[in-house]
Amino acid sequence: MDSSATDLLPPLDAPGTAEQVAPWPAPAPLWEEHDVDVAAQLERRQRGVLVLAVAVAAVALLVVVIGFVVHLASGGSTVATTSTPTGKASVGGPTPSKSGSQSPSPSAAADPIRGTAEPGLPASADDIAATAHITTPPSTTGHVDASGRTATYPPEAMNDTDPSTAWRMDGDGTGAKITLSFPRVVTVTGLALDPGFDKVGKHQDRWPENRRISSATFTADDGSAFTIGFVTDPHLPASQRLQTFMLPTPVTTRTISIQIDATVPAARGIFDTTAISRLAVLGS
Repeated sequence: MDSSATDLLPPLDAPGTAEQVAPWPAPAPLWEEHDVDVAAQLERRQRGVLVLAVAVAAVALLVVVIGFVVHLASGGSTVATTSTPTGKASVGGPTPSKSGSQSPSPSAAADPIRGTAEPGLPASADDIAATAHITTPPSTTGHVDASGRTATYPPEAMNDTDPSTAWRMDGDGTGAKITLSFPRVVTVTGLALDPGFDKVGKHQDRWPENRRISSATFTADDGSAFTIGFVTDPHLPASQRLQTFMLPTPVTTRTISIQIDATVPAARGIFDTTAISRLAVLGS
């Protein structure tokens, strides 16, 4: 080795040599950096959870506010209520509707008013049934009268004042429906029925020989309904067979439907037929 080069290097044991040759700085421990990252992530997660909780609480509060507003707008009550149609006639109840153009659904109509008919017609009563078109179940056919003539029992026979004529159908008329359709709106104050075959001859009385109607329900366009009971005694005098029920409140309508609810069989079982000698509608 060249002596000149060695002269430039300090001796290995020269004082201060160890302090002059400083080692490279040692890197920071990895576990310290890791602890710093975990703490930062935990802080970010906690902040996100807090923001989410605030958002959920805000949405819940908004839903509660909206529900309260809707509750107030709907009347502020959750109790179910029922109502009776204004056109439903009742004792001491509201005045019936004057429109008579629409009928409520059956589920909307109140229970029928029930009563018993009284014998005869009021002296000043006006019977407007003759102005109506009558629809009935099929009439009895193929029968002959006491003189051997073919007997007919058309619906129009209910409209005349002759008790010896009648509309009549075969069998038990329970459930059968009769409809009166008027050409205009009418005001009805009473209903009357001669609920059997009221023909009285020299040797026979057809009243006990046919079924008699003991109950019928009359219904108007507005849902007003009246279930009326009739006397059906086989020995009832002819003068008392036409029976009248006066309505507690007048009803306006263009149609009246009559449903036969019950009949009484013939006393001697001669004819299994249901008859009406007269149907009267009192009013104007």
